[in-house]
Amino acid sequence: MIDQADRELQEWVKSVVTGVEVVLGPPRQLDGKHGVSLYLLALATPPLAWMNRQPATRVALRYLVTAWAENDEEAHGLLGKLVLAVMEKREYELDLAELPATMWTALGITPRPTFTLCVPLHVERPEPATPLVHGPLVISGAPVTKLHG
Repeated sequence: MIDQADRELQEWVKSVVTGVEVVLGPPRQLDGKHGVSLYLLALATPPLAWMNRQPATRVALRYLVTAWAENDEEAHGLLGKLVLAVMEKREYELDLAELPATMWTALGITPRPTFTLCVPLHVERPEPATPLVHGPLVISGAPVTKLHG
């Protein structure tokens, strides 16, 4: 399930920013390459914004998204394209909150521009077996009374 969501997200990122390496894993600097890092931070409760548009979604996958390139301007360009594309993609939710300094320390890299992407985890559930009706509809009448109050 999660591995399928990983693949779909990777393919979507590759369609938005062509010609770059898309890596699943913590952000890191790869000298001489252009790339995007998708790091699964957590399984989370879906955002409230999904209540009306995502039926039966109970789990959201939170990815930390960052980019790297030979220079910062190119990396910023990659990240900017992704942010704009996420705002257009109805299925995903964009979170622009900053990461705490302790996260950067744990990752062992200097702070860099990032965003968090919430992706729904779709779980296919089998349709419940609906029993067949074996007899005619029976309607019972009831007396009509006045209501006061």
